[in-house]
Amino acid sequence: MTIMESRPVADAATEMQQLLSALVQLRKGDADVRLPMHWSGVAGRVADAFNDVVEQNANMAEEL
Repeated sequence: MTIMESRPVADAATEMQQLLSALVQLRKGDADVRLPMHWSGVAGRVADAFNDVVEQNANMAEEL
């Protein structure tokens, strides 16, 4: 059983919907968008990476 299989499907679907929403917001230029820090497993690692990338982009934009 994988990490995603051990969690309720509804939770995983909600997380994926939030991820998609955050990506769309970022694409539209919203530099303040972040994903929740309380996610665990693969979703948590994806959220952490997403938040890091958004933060790095914001820092680079400030430097310009």
